[in-house]
Formats: sequence, structure tokens, C-alpha cells
Amino acid sequence: MEVYLIGFIVASLSFLLQIWPRLIKRYFGVDTWKWLELADYVRTHKRLPKKSSRRYIVNSDFGYPPVIIFFLSILPKSFLEKYQFIYSPVFDFFHNYFIYFMAVAFTGNVLTGIFAQTIAALVPLLVIEASNLNTRILSILVYTISFASLIMFTVGGSFYWLTTASLFLFILFFTHRFAVQAYAIGVLGLAISEKNIFYPLFFVSIFALVIFLGGKLYREIFREHLGSIRYWMDKINFRFAHQIRGFTNDEKQNKDFITRAYNLSVRIPLLYLIASNPWIGVLAILYVSSLVHLLPAPVIYIPLLGKFTVWAMSLIIWAFLVLSVKQLRVVGEGHRYVEYAIFPVALIGGLYAAWFWENYHWSFLLGFIILATIILVVIIQLQIKAVVKDRSRTISTTLWRVIAYLNHYGEKHVRLATFPMHLSFAMLYFTKSTVLNSDTYIGQAKMTDVFPVISKPIGKVLEKYGINHVLIDREYVTLSELGLAKYKILIDKDNYVLLKI
Repeated sequence: MEVYLIGFIVASLSFLLQIWPRLIKRYFGVDTWKWLELADYVRTHKRLPKKSSRRYIVNSDFGYPPVIIFFLSILPKSFLEKYQFIYSPVFDFFHNYFIYFMAVAFTGNVLTGIFAQTIAALVPLLVIEASNLNTRILSILVYTISFASLIMFTVGGSFYWLTTASLFLFILFFTHRFAVQAYAIGVLGLAISEKNIFYPLFFVSIFALVIFLGGKLYREIFREHLGSIRYWMDKINFRFAHQIRGFTNDEKQNKDFITRAYNLSVRIPLLYLIASNPWIGVLAILYVSSLVHLLPAPVIYIPLLGKFTVWAMSLIIWAFLVLSVKQLRVVGEGHRYVEYAIFPVALIGGLYAAWFWENYHWSFLLGFIILATIILVVIIQLQIKAVVKDRSRTISTTLWRVIAYLNHYGEKHVRLATFPMHLSFAMLYFTKSTVLNSDTYIGQAKMTDVFPVISKPIGKVLEKYGINHVLIDREYVTLSELGLAKYKILIDKDNYVLLKI
């Protein structure tokens, strides 16, 4: 029992690494407020909504996987609102510990588990992902439990593992749409590698069960899933474009770190993937070096090693293809597939690290600590840049003032447009305003004159949607760029301007 308690130490340190920026920025995020609004609806009405909130000007049928919504709705609203920043790190805490548990179970070696945990904790993409409340971190946990259990079944044939794999894959369909795509890529890779049709048959069987038992709920989820793909088939050229300016050749004009990072991923896919998870690059270097005899080839054998390697490689190769081939970008941001390879990459890295420790002892440990420290410093710098210093996704003192004004001093029927558009989610949750947005791709497909790039004069857009208030961030767009004919400034402070039209 003491062996498995050791894993809590690294998992707890990983939790602290993820959470410290949010102790500074308590109200940070975009998707956070969307999930809290949906959780509030379920908490109040004791059921899922049939449609998205009527306070989105462009409405559509509800089509979200509901697992996280049900989970959040159990908690009191005030508690959830105050501590929303802990939930993604909590989900990852359990994922990190699961990695340790499985590594020790596979190898009987505590050091393998600790090394694997450490590698999983120091993945820059995952740490940044966990900085706000979203479904991805939860889906990574559900995905990993199912996929690892599926592999265990194919080796040992235990009905227990098949049941676990089936149950968690079923849950995954109601947790995150993108994760289901990543699962399909993984089973396809194993099927091709082993020439074994069992993997796709397993996936299709659970999918059929989901369709049968999920009824109208899953049909709407699947409809929205297809809607997202159709949407980006039409709008992929405008992904991460500036809503007002479109594309600009001057990258320095774009002050948003997240957007600039995405643009880098498109220009240099391989570099971006390695930056997302440097351990992929480390393992690749070790493997190639052993092939050309620059380094000794580790003598590592566990029955599952080959399967874990195929699992990881399937997702990494697919991620590279999605980032590199424009036509494939409609299936989501390529680097996010790497998130679902964290378990196999960490486990393989832990096996390598344990072997090097057994053979080179302190000289290896020193090298590992230096490398881990470098990655840790990079992660902290990214956290400072993407979270602590990101004002556009933070509800600042000025935005609280805007919220108070709209709630207490504004008109009863506020129809609000925000630039940038992501501010609308916080405004919808914290105010009684109706906002110019939709929280589904099917809804956004109805407002292509507004998003992702405005295609007509702003005045015409505001008139079409009956907008009577506009909130702008001057770091995103200036008043002169909007070219509004008549307006009254209600609040103008710290680059935020609230206008009455």
C-alpha cells in the first residue's frame, strides 16, 4: 500500500504547478463561463436544456456532451464560481496518479512510476490546458483509462479489462467529441500495426451502443460534431483570423499569445509539436541515437511496450499530418491529439529513465534533473505569458465594473456585442444581457457575417442583430476601426470601452 501512496507526492506537485497562476488570476478563462452557465441551468431545472441559452442572440439545439455539466451541477453555484479554477488540475491529478499506478503495476518498479509521472507533469501543452475549466482534461482521463484497459484486455484477455474499456469509452462519447476522434485514430493505428480487426470492431460496437442508448441526446451531440467539421470545411482559412482586420502580414500587430502560438503551429508543425511535449523529441533523439550506435540501446521489455509505442506514434503522426495538411485541419487543432498520447509517452519515457538510472545512476539523474528543470522553467514562463499576463481572458476590475453597470444601471433589455467575441461568454454568465454569439457551431454557421470575420460594415451588423450596447477591448480593436456613426461612451477605462448605440 505504501508503494501506491508514493504516487500522490508527484501528482500533488503536478497539481500545484498547474494551479499557482490561478491563485493570482482567479477569474480567468473563456469556456469556463459557458460551462458554469450550463451547469446552472441543470442545477435549476434538474434536466439538460433542449436548446442553448436564449440569451445568445443566435440560438440552436443543445448539442454538448453532458458529463462535465452534470458533474459541475452537483456543486453549489457560489462554490463552483469561486473555485472553478481547481477542477481541471484535479482531473489531471487523477490522470497523473493513474500513470504512476499503471507503470508500477506493469513493471513492479516504483522509480519507473515516478519518472513516468514526472514526464507527464512536465508537458507544457497540458499545463496550459489545465489553466481554465474545460472538458479536455477530464476527457484525457476518461480516454486513458479506456484505451489502457483495452490494451490490457488484448494482452491478458480478462473480462474485467474489456468491461472497463467499454464503460469508459461509452462515457467518453458523452464527455468530449474531439477525444472520440483521437480514440478512433489510436484504434486504427493498432489495427494496422497488428493487422487485427478487433480494435475497430470494438470501437464501432460501442459507438452503435451509444447511438442505441443515447437516443435524441447523442443524436444532437453527433449532429453538432458533424456541424463543427462542416463549419471549418467552409471557414478553415479564417481560423484564428482577426474578427475585424482579417489576416495581417504583420504578426507583431497581434498581441494575443494564443493566436500567435497557433500561427506558429501552422508554419512549423514539427517544432510546435515538440514544444507542446518536449519528451516526444527527447525519446525520438534517444531512439535514433541508439539506432546509429551513438548511445546504447536500452534493454527494455514488457509485453505492452510495442502497443504503447503504436498508440503514441499513431497520435503523433496524425497530429503532424493535421498541422501540415490544410485539408485535414477541419478535424481540429492538430497539436491537441498529442494530449491523448501523454500516457504512452510518459510510460515509455519512464521505462527508458529507469533503465538509464540502473546503468548510469547519478550521472543520468543529474542529466534528467537538468532537462526537467529546463522544461519546468519554460512552463512557468508560458504560464506567466498565457495566464498571469493575459488580460483579454481575465475578468479584471474594469470588467467587473462593466458587469455591475449592465446589471444595475443599464437598460432592462441589453443586447450586447463584444469585440473580441470571447468576452461574450463572461458577459452572458455574469449579466442579464443578451449577447451576440452562439455557443454551438450550428449556431455560428448562421452568423457568418459576424464570425470568424465580419463581412459587412459594423453598423449594418449591429442593426441586423438589434444591438444597443457594444463592449470593446482597445488592444483588440479601436473605436476608429469600428467606424460607428452614433454612440455614447458609458465606461472608458483600462482599454475597455462600453458604448451605448
